[in-house]
Amino acid sequence: LERVIKERESIVEVLLDVFYRLDLEGNLVCWNQKLETLTGLSPRELAGRSALRFFPESERTTIASAIREVFDKGKAMAQGHLVGQGDELLLHEWSGVRLQDETGKVIGITGIGRDITQRKHIEQQLHYSAFHDALTGLSNRALLINQLKDLLTEANRSKAELFAVLFLDVDRFKVINDSLGHLLGDQLLVAIADRLEACLRPIDTAARMGGDEFIILLKNLPQSSNAVLAAKRIQDHLKFPFILGGQKVSITVSVGIAFCGKVSEQATYTYQQPEGLLQDADIAMYQAKAQGKDRHQIFQPRMRAQAIAHLQLENDLRQGIEQQQLRVFYQPVVLLETGVIIGFEALVRWQHPQRGLLSPGEFIPVAEEAGLINAIDQWVMHQACYQIRSWQGQFTNSSLSISVNLDTNRFNLPNLVEQVSETLRETGLTAASLKLEITENVLMENAQEASATLTQLQALGIELAIDDFGTGYSSLARLHQLPISELKIDRSFLNQAEKSEAKLELIKLVLTLADYLKLSVTAEGVETAEQLQQLKGLNCKYGQGYFFARPLAAIDAEALMINQPHWQQKALQA
Repeated sequence: LERVIKERESIVEVLLDVFYRLDLEGNLVCWNQKLETLTGLSPRELAGRSALRFFPESERTTIASAIREVFDKGKAMAQGHLVGQGDELLLHEWSGVRLQDETGKVIGITGIGRDITQRKHIEQQLHYSAFHDALTGLSNRALLINQLKDLLTEANRSKAELFAVLFLDVDRFKVINDSLGHLLGDQLLVAIADRLEACLRPIDTAARMGGDEFIILLKNLPQSSNAVLAAKRIQDHLKFPFILGGQKVSITVSVGIAFCGKVSEQATYTYQQPEGLLQDADIAMYQAKAQGKDRHQIFQPRMRAQAIAHLQLENDLRQGIEQQQLRVFYQPVVLLETGVIIGFEALVRWQHPQRGLLSPGEFIPVAEEAGLINAIDQWVMHQACYQIRSWQGQFTNSSLSISVNLDTNRFNLPNLVEQVSETLRETGLTAASLKLEITENVLMENAQEASATLTQLQALGIELAIDDFGTGYSSLARLHQLPISELKIDRSFLNQAEKSEAKLELIKLVLTLADYLKLSVTAEGVETAEQLQQLKGLNCKYGQGYFFARPLAAIDAEALMINQPHWQQKALQA
C-alpha cells in the first residue's frame, strides 16, 4: 500500500497540470510542485490557504459557487484565472470531485487545473478570423449578417430605430489594380479601410464584402438625410490621394443606400432577411455607377424591377454571343473633297430575338459589367478585318481601311498587341489598313503604360486615332508625344457649330492644331449638306455621319460602294 501511495504521489508531481486537494472549508491541504512554480509561493505560504485567494476578486463568487456544486453534486468544472507570480493572470480550467473516506464520509475536494491560455488564444484567433476580413481587419460578411439579423429582429419588433446600409464600390478598381500590381492594390484596399473607419461613429460598422466592395452600417439614424451626408463625407474623404509605393493614387467610389425603418411619413422600409437589404443597397450602387460613377443613390422599389431586367439582359447577351446574334455594321468614312469612301468604322449591333436590333448603348455597359466586352471586341475586330480584306479584293482598292474602337478594358489587356497581330495574320489584312480608335480618357487613365502600348501597336504599322476628341481631358502638351495619326472631332461640336460661333472656333482650333502636328482629322456627326460645306470650307479632310449613311449591314455597305452615293451626285457637285 505504501508503494502504491508513493507511486501516486510521483505521478502527481510530474503532472503538467496543477493538482490540488481542499478540506471541507475549501482550504488547500495538498498540492504538487506545479502550483508552487506558478504562484511562486512556498509550502508554508500555501498550506491552509483558502482556494478563493488564488483568484482575482472578480472571479471569487464563481469559484465559490463551483466549490459548493462539488460538495452538493459530486463534481463540477469552472474556468478561472490563477494569480501567478507578479500578479500574472493564468487562465485555467478547473475540475473537481468530491472526496470521501472508506466510510463514505465527505472529507474534501480533489482535482486538477489545466492551463488553457494558449487554447483560448487560438479560439479567439479563430473566432476573429471567422468574423473579420483577413486583409483589412474590417468586419466580414458573416459578422455583418449577424449584426443585421439582430437589428432586423429589433426593428420588426419595435419599429423604432432607423438604420441604413451603404454599399460602396471603388470605381475603376480593376484598372488601378492591374496598373499598380496586386501588392499595391491590396495596400490601397487597406488604406481605404482605414479611412472608412475614420469617417464613422463608434456605433457604426465598416465591413469588406470582398474585392473592392465595402459595406457601411449606420445605426440609430435621426433621419434619412444623415445617411446621405455620411455617404458624401465618405466620398469626399476618399478623394484625397493615397501615397502607395511612392506613387500618388486617386480614387472615387459609387455608393448605394438602402434604409430599414421609417424614412418619411409616406415611406417605411421593412426587411425579413439581411440579404434583401444588402441586395437593395447593391442595386442602388449600380444605379449610381450607371449615372457616371462617383455618385450616391438611394434605393427605390422600382430599381428592383430594373435590376431584374438588367440581369435578364445579361443572360440574354451570354446566350446571344453563343448563338452568334451579334452583327457588325459599317459606317462609311468619306474624303470630303471628292466624296470617295476611303474606309469604314466597324460598329457592333445585337440582333435580339425578341427586342430586335439593339444599339451598343443598350448592351455594351452590360457586357462591361459581366466581363464579356473583351470577347465582343475581339470578335468585332476579327469580323471587320476579314470583311474589309474581302472588299479590298472585290473592289481592287487596297487603300480601303477599317476603323475599330478599343474599349478601356481591351486596351489595358497585357496581350493586346499579340491579339491584334494574330488577327491581322488570320484575316490577311495589312496593318496599314487597320485603324484603332481610343478615347482621350483611355489614354489618360495611365498615360505612361498607354503610350508604351500605342508605340507597340504603331510598330506593327497600325494607324491610331483619338476618338471623340474634345470631350475628354487629354493634355495638349502631351498630344505630340503620342504615336497617333488622326483626331476624330466629336459630333457634339459639329451639331452646335451652326448656331454657336464658339463651337465653330473650337473646330478651327482643332484643325489648326492637327495641321501643326501633322495629324489628319475626321469630323463625326455630319448630318446636313450645310455642315458638309462648312467643313470643306475649313479644309477638314474626312467626315462621317448620317448625311452620308447610317451604320450599314455588310451587304448594304457593299451596295453603297457599287452604286454612286447620293452625296456624290448632289452635294459634292454643288
